[in-house]
Amino acid sequence: MHDIASPRQPLTADRLIECEQAVEAELQDLVWRAMRAGWDEMEVCTAIATLADHHILATLDNAKMEKTTKRSRKKRPH
Repeated sequence: MHDIASPRQPLTADRLIECEQAVEAELQDLVWRAMRAGWDEMEVCTAIATLADHHILATLDNAKMEKTTKRSRKKRPH
């Protein structure tokens, strides 16, 4: 495992590129370890993409739920 660099940029479009560069070595290491275990490279990449997609959807759902919860708490009488 490698250390992942901390962000140096504020929230801009370049920050995403910086993040990609920061996690690339770990991703490549994960792919190679899975391939050494016997998985096909396309299987591994597809699994990673699917897991990333699920993680994004869960993160968005959690943010939506948090926003709804905050809104409902504001509406409650004290």
